[in-house]
Amino acid sequence: MPLPRTHLEWIDLALHVAGGLIVLIALLMPLRRRLTGRSADPLLGAPLRINNLTPFQVWACFIINFLGASVGAAAARQIFAGASPESLRAWEGILGAVVAQVMAIAAVLWVAAGAFRSGLRGLGLGRRRFGRDLLRAFPWCLAGIATTSALAWLTNQAIRLVRPEFEPPSHTVFQTLEDPATPGWMRVLAFLGAGILAPISEELLFRGILQSSLVRFAGIVARQQAPGSPAALEESRTRGCAWRRWIPFIVVGVIFGAMHSVTPQNVPALIVLGILLGFLYERTGSLVLPILVHMLFNGKSLLWYALS
Repeated sequence: MPLPRTHLEWIDLALHVAGGLIVLIALLMPLRRRLTGRSADPLLGAPLRINNLTPFQVWACFIINFLGASVGAAAARQIFAGASPESLRAWEGILGAVVAQVMAIAAVLWVAAGAFRSGLRGLGLGRRRFGRDLLRAFPWCLAGIATTSALAWLTNQAIRLVRPEFEPPSHTVFQTLEDPATPGWMRVLAFLGAGILAPISEELLFRGILQSSLVRFAGIVARQQAPGSPAALEESRTRGCAWRRWIPFIVVGVIFGAMHSVTPQNVPALIVLGILLGFLYERTGSLVLPILVHMLFNGKSLLWYALS
């Protein structure tokens, strides 16, 4: 049911103010830790994810993702052969994304089951209190909304200074939802893909596989070994090198943002979102929390579209 625009604007403002306050508190936390005599690095002593991921496994997961997109796009061209070029382009993107997401999820889970100590639990999908993670996800999502909105606005202003005629392209999901010719089942796929499948597949790919592999390749964690082995001793020593764990998820955050270049005005904002999600994964060792934050972040945009 649509809400008056002014109501949505006030709710949006409240969410952004709350998110801004959370960001301010998070930025002040290192100072508080120093004043209390603790290390200012929040990653010091964070859980490690011991794995034996290889570059081939990482590339294989991404290649399967890209192949899925091609398969889905080809299927859309067959199903909607008589559609207009504009509609067809959007529907190719939606169906391609959904197929890619499903294939990527299956590939990552299969690789992770054998590459991480304790299998999927070692990846960060072990038993946790879902309610607690959901409660923790809300403030982090608000922080992400406030930060990315500010960056997206600044990026738009900067682009318009260079190219005054620039019109920010709409995301494929919203192009599909706004197209009156879109069939109902494609609308369902668009919501399902953006709200559920994309957060799961992207967190598994970027954080679960790519980030974990970079952490390992940086020498921060050892290969999968039995407790008491030289590798396990190496693991305990590397707990004092938490500062080195920032580089992998910052790099992955940049890659994550760059992969969303279909909407260039959002790339810097999504880089920051990727870094935030990577930090949460590195800090908690759980993939559930960044998945939930990502779902809430995407869900807010979809909800606002439905209510407007």
